[in-house]
Amino acid sequence: MLAIKEISLRHALVLFLFVPFGCSGNQPSSVSSITQDSPAQPEASEPASPMAAKLPSQLQREPNTRQLQDEDWFQDVAEASGVKHAFRSGYQGALYTLLETVGGGVSMVDFDQDGDIDLFFTGGGVIQDGSPVEISGLPSKLFRNDGDWKFTDVTESLQVPSPNFYTHGCSTADFNRDGWPDLLVVGYGGVQLLRNEEGKRFVDVTKSAQLDACQRWFVQGAWVDVNNDSHLDLYLMTYAQWEPDPARMCKNPQNMRDVCGPTRFEGQQDMLLLSRGDGTFEDATDTAGLVPENRGLGVVSVDFNEDRRIDLFVGNDVQFNQLYLGQEKLPFVEEGLLAGVAVSHKGEREGTMGVAIGDFNRDDLPDLWYTNFANQDNSLCENMGEGSFQNVSIGKGLGGVSRPWVGFGTILADFNHDRWPDIFIANGHVAYERLESPFFQPPQLFESKASNSFAEVSLDAGPYFHGRVSGRGAAVGDLDNDGSLDLVVVHQDDPVAVLKNRLACPHWVRVKLVGTKSNIDGIGAKVSLLNQDLPLSAWVTGADSFVSSSDRRVLFTLEEAAPVEIQVTWPSGTTEVFADLQPQETHELVEGQGRTL
Repeated sequence: MLAIKEISLRHALVLFLFVPFGCSGNQPSSVSSITQDSPAQPEASEPASPMAAKLPSQLQREPNTRQLQDEDWFQDVAEASGVKHAFRSGYQGALYTLLETVGGGVSMVDFDQDGDIDLFFTGGGVIQDGSPVEISGLPSKLFRNDGDWKFTDVTESLQVPSPNFYTHGCSTADFNRDGWPDLLVVGYGGVQLLRNEEGKRFVDVTKSAQLDACQRWFVQGAWVDVNNDSHLDLYLMTYAQWEPDPARMCKNPQNMRDVCGPTRFEGQQDMLLLSRGDGTFEDATDTAGLVPENRGLGVVSVDFNEDRRIDLFVGNDVQFNQLYLGQEKLPFVEEGLLAGVAVSHKGEREGTMGVAIGDFNRDDLPDLWYTNFANQDNSLCENMGEGSFQNVSIGKGLGGVSRPWVGFGTILADFNHDRWPDIFIANGHVAYERLESPFFQPPQLFESKASNSFAEVSLDAGPYFHGRVSGRGAAVGDLDNDGSLDLVVVHQDDPVAVLKNRLACPHWVRVKLVGTKSNIDGIGAKVSLLNQDLPLSAWVTGADSFVSSSDRRVLFTLEEAAPVEIQVTWPSGTTEVFADLQPQETHELVEGQGRTL
């Protein structure tokens, strides 16, 4: 998941990573107890590291005392709105495990189909010392959006089943095409599929869907229709072949115990599960053309080369990133290195975590943005056409500005209504004691200056951006349906943030896709606002950011309050135009009801 780099005051950096494990029932094997950057393992009689005693108090971040100003961009309304939840990493066990560094996510889902976006969070887990070490899961949480920035915890009233494993990622989709969005939860040792019963309750159908044999370390599950049969398939991303070992000890340059990194552990192969169309899935990993092993942290799907086949980008922790290009039939063709997204602009392997897609330069092609580890630049990759990319981070003002930080959840979206996508990053370290950067880190916001560059505006964005947190998952969506995009951010062992966008949008239009020949969620579709001086397009994805999934409705800022035309290129291959869409409204676009091109 993360490449952890250690830097002494006078010495070169030493790479150090993270790793998880798989879904075919293979259990992780024992692993050696010392990482490259660690001294010899201490004798059993050696006293506990001073870090063990100070760890819990060290994770008490300093309060942010800055008050909200009239001109501030975002306001954290989590507590006032009733969204009270904190992902639990299990760090209190003081075992310094790789597991506790990954973090959790959030899914934006209108589970009751009332037009308001609800919030679903994974809970994490508990890690307890013992023989063997005990790892258990904590409940996920579902909050119903009651409007007017009021949310209600409906986890118990809707009988949302608790997972029996330590959880990380979550995503939402209507996998059984019944008109009600379902929930997927993944984590260390398992997968959980929750079927939505008409917004009244959720039922665990993991076993009946034949997903119960998936018991590896999964970080995220992305919904994607690989074969365009209208039934959503599952891409399950693994991290590493790791298991807890109380004797495993690593120390930092200060001779204090800290988390052992991932590079000492082998990765595992990701999984592709194809829907049979009857609510069950079959394992197609062997025919999918996936690389033998990954340490995956970020995944996003879109038709990058515009050949009407869905593609996948997988961001890895100090391994080559992959770009899987879809074909008429499996297998995928992996071209990450040839496409220019496998390594940094310097040719170095990166510690890639969060991923996002969007058209930053408005040339009508989906560009790729992803966050990296400390002492690495985050990567903005311009789509040059036909599945080829160029890393333009340095030339667009994004070089050096995030190098002290470890980037996780990230969003590429238009927050200030100027029709150019901006960038949000949730930062936070994975190690507790590092010389190069602290555990708690500032979130960042970058404003697009048309296609020329990005400028950091974090300190003008509100009190939340003046504090320091340990950020992980993040999602974007319009939580109050006012035409402005809001943010939800998950932290390690701290309450989540719900960031209300206070910048009013004068004119907007929003669309929700309903596929008929395509999958019902329209995942994989391209949506374009027509009659613009420059193209303005968005892409519907099955997962994004880091271990999260955002509001799948597409929101466009308009220049004036006049009806518009929107073009949809559906995953089925059909292209349609929907005309006379009124501003300040949400329109449901049903495949087959537009004007076919």
